[in-house]
Amino acid sequence: MLDLAEVATIDAAGLGLLLFLNTSASIGGMELKLINPTQRTRELLALTNLDSVLEICSPQDAEWLRSGAGRTHAAEAQPTLHSSSQ
Repeated sequence: MLDLAEVATIDAAGLGLLLFLNTSASIGGMELKLINPTQRTRELLALTNLDSVLEICSPQDAEWLRSGAGRTHAAEAQPTLHSSSQ
């Protein structure tokens, strides 16, 4: 989770960094979730269509994820892989 509450503005480099972090998280088997973006940040993400790529969570969703409930459900959704050495 990346808290954007104190971010007043984002330039092209900042948007690029968010995309880099999102890609890196995905490669690592994780998800990047943005929380508390300002209205201005939300508008910029919508204007650049990055709101369809970057997930914005509500504070309630973020708290639910922090509590560990999200990890339980995610673990249940993961298939178990078995290797055969025969």
